[in-house]
Amino acid sequence: MKTSHLILFLSLWIIPSCLPAQSLPQLDARRVFLPNGWGITQVGKSLPLGDLPLNQAVSPDGNYLAVTNNGQSVQSIQLIHTAKKRISDTKEVPVAWYGLAWSDDSQTLYASAGNGNYILKFRVQRETRGIRPHCAGRALAGEDLHCRHCAG
Repeated sequence: MKTSHLILFLSLWIIPSCLPAQSLPQLDARRVFLPNGWGITQVGKSLPLGDLPLNQAVSPDGNYLAVTNNGQSVQSIQLIHTAKKRISDTKEVPVAWYGLAWSDDSQTLYASAGNGNYILKFRVQRETRGIRPHCAGRALAGEDLHCRHCAG
């Protein structure tokens, strides 16, 4: 019994010491300073989101993450493919806010149109090459996410 405890202790002590650690210069190279002077260092991969990403919602099947960007510049809805870890599409919207919801089948995304008093409805189509977004009659880069405005 004591031998197994000793082996466990040594393995928990030795294995982490063999893993490569990041040096302070490596961490400093990735540090971003906030307006209050604090510095943060990201963990993992980041994606370029829009101005003020206010909310996010994962589709029920876990394949997509929708993000609503609600800052002072261009407002948009972004669709991220979770397995491929890439932005599949970005749709500019006239106005947006916090509300995001997926249908149970993960094929429809609903987004609040802020004080516009309507809901944006996006239909996600899966094809052999994955998802492809469009917006009501105007395609962006050949993508296929359709949005319609629902009177509210």
